[in-house]
Amino acid sequence: MAKRYFKLTFVFILFFAANSFAQEEDELKKLFLDLKNASADTSKIRLYNDITKYYISQRNDSANIYNKLSLELSEKTNLYNFDAHYSKANILIRKKDLDAAYPLVLKNYEIAKNVTNYKDIARALYHIGVYYNTKNDYNKSLNFGLLALALREQLKDTADITSSLSMVGQIYKTNYKFTDGLKYYLKSARFAELTKDSAAQYSAYINLGTLYQNSSDNDKALQFYIKALRINEVDNDENGFAICYSKLGSAYAQAGNYDSSYYYTYKAYEIHVKNNEKGGLLNSQQKLGGILFEKKEYEKSLAFLDKALEIALERKDTLNISSILSAKARNYFGLKNYDEALKLLEYVKKIYPKNFGYLFLSNLNFRLSEIYKLNGDYTKAYEYFVLHKASLDSVAAQNDIKKQTELKLAYEFDQQQEIQRQIAHEKEIENQLVLKAEKKNQYFLMAFLALAIVIIFIAIRNYNQKRKSNFKLEKQNVQLEFQKKLVEAKNREISDSINYAKHIQTACLPDVKQLNESFTDYYLVYKPKDVVSGDFFWSAKTDSHVFLAIADCTGHGVPGAIMSMIGSMLLNEIFYVKNIHSPEKILSELNRLIKLTLKQYNNPNSRDGMDIAFCVWNTQSNEVLYAGANRPLYVLSEKGELREYKASKLSVGGNTDLHQEYELNKLYLQKGERVVLTTDGYPDQFGGDKDKKLNTKWFKEKIISVYNLNSEEQKQELTTFFENWKGTNEQTDDVLVFSFRV
Repeated sequence: MAKRYFKLTFVFILFFAANSFAQEEDELKKLFLDLKNASADTSKIRLYNDITKYYISQRNDSANIYNKLSLELSEKTNLYNFDAHYSKANILIRKKDLDAAYPLVLKNYEIAKNVTNYKDIARALYHIGVYYNTKNDYNKSLNFGLLALALREQLKDTADITSSLSMVGQIYKTNYKFTDGLKYYLKSARFAELTKDSAAQYSAYINLGTLYQNSSDNDKALQFYIKALRINEVDNDENGFAICYSKLGSAYAQAGNYDSSYYYTYKAYEIHVKNNEKGGLLNSQQKLGGILFEKKEYEKSLAFLDKALEIALERKDTLNISSILSAKARNYFGLKNYDEALKLLEYVKKIYPKNFGYLFLSNLNFRLSEIYKLNGDYTKAYEYFVLHKASLDSVAAQNDIKKQTELKLAYEFDQQQEIQRQIAHEKEIENQLVLKAEKKNQYFLMAFLALAIVIIFIAIRNYNQKRKSNFKLEKQNVQLEFQKKLVEAKNREISDSINYAKHIQTACLPDVKQLNESFTDYYLVYKPKDVVSGDFFWSAKTDSHVFLAIADCTGHGVPGAIMSMIGSMLLNEIFYVKNIHSPEKILSELNRLIKLTLKQYNNPNSRDGMDIAFCVWNTQSNEVLYAGANRPLYVLSEKGELREYKASKLSVGGNTDLHQEYELNKLYLQKGERVVLTTDGYPDQFGGDKDKKLNTKWFKEKIISVYNLNSEEQKQELTTFFENWKGTNEQTDDVLVFSFRV
């Protein structure tokens, strides 16, 4: 029975859109009247969308017609129309045409993102979660459901938060993670009560009752089923009554109160008879047969089971046929008609569906063992008893007692206390995660901190000494020559310190041998603005893949160099320690570690970070995976045609979220094509006849113009052009260009 309501949340949200069918009919008439009188395109689009939603809720094919009218009008008038795109995908999901729905739910996310409509972005993420839930891909469904929930919580949209909480709770419940499901449904119930949303309250209460019933806490289950019944008495929905009565009947039966169980189950049965709802009849008749068996009213039980069997046979429902025949055999056993019971059980054994599970098989074998024992066939009785014990052991092995008992934690629906406890719990988890991340990075930070302290100490010491020297020059003219030499000596010390820092930074970069092992045909243009650089490159290699990153850190000189070494060391940790090899995931983890390392989660004014392009080249298939943070990737064909792959418009570190995501691009290159990665230093250089920026457009034209040269000649041409362009101007920024041919 529980399986029947695994996706109850989505059904309720759609089903309770109006109070009754008659009210819905009136609403539809009003929509058509408003459409007839509408003159503005925006009003027509809104009404087309409302009519589409109405027909979707009624599972009427007319939804397609009005959805198409809405889309055509918005395209013609160039108006934003997220609702129509959302409904188009929703229609396909409801029809189970998931292949056609997939590109649409992704497109809807891009539509909302392009106009930065956060409410619609959350709706799109929620809808992607619905899509994956329909595909039974619960991990992806959960991920997108949580993303939508997080965004809706930031927007403080209470109604949308309630639906997202219900969705996440339902996914956890479907996967038998009852503790997590309970947590989210409790939150959903609280929000529904705050907003007085009766449909959301009903859904939450029914699901909470099911979760408590699954953990054998019937008292709690009954409390929530009765809450749902009280809500439905106001809404007066007949289908809602049938669900409540059926749930109450199950809970009372599980508690051993068969009179109350029969009373409520029969009320559900009467509603199904009135509406000729075959699925409900099949379910309620089986339940009534089971309750009457427990009351030892075997003949009445058989009468209901025979009715249920007719429906199951009509539907060719092997699962229910097996269950009903097994239940009939129990009644014949109670009537001591062992021959009839044996005949039914032997037949069930032949048609037994494998997905019924070990518990059903255990009970079936036990009844067969008992009948053969009563008939004096002890050999078969023993054989079936052994099979019964084996199945019973399998049932025990599958039970997760801890998971079931966790749901028996005391829950008093005192909202204020529960909210405070939840806030404290979430804060504690957040603090633990931060502490754990800090401890993990402590070893790697020691080297960075030591280097920073040494450089700062030397700089401060030399600055103080230089100031003293200048003071002496002013006061002691007679020692002018001596002081001059002293200053020169101190300047050499600073230069030596910075040169030593350059030596350390160079050691962190891939050397020529490593690059030659990874690339057979490449060039590197690397020109720091100062002795040390804020630009850096990083590379690694496996048997079949080459990993390459170029990065532009905040600032240049010593601050940029420190940031570049932090980035290089963190990439080593991510790649070699954490074994993360996918570009977009590497950038997300690098962003998180930089924010933790620089404590940016506590200091919104800390904007240090880097722009980076990261690619992975499969040397066997020539597939390239690329993810970028403000730095694009260029591909040059053998004909000199250039393709540009855009980066995500955000940096790594700085003002980004702690768990920022970056877009992944898949490229399939032809042999002989060339990949070019660059920081912004080359195109940002001032120079030329008019002393202006080179700019990205001219940079692209330059790399196209040298495409037919070999790598060394291309490097020389780019270097010479840069120096000629710069002329007598100071170099604007660090320069880094890296290119390789597949």
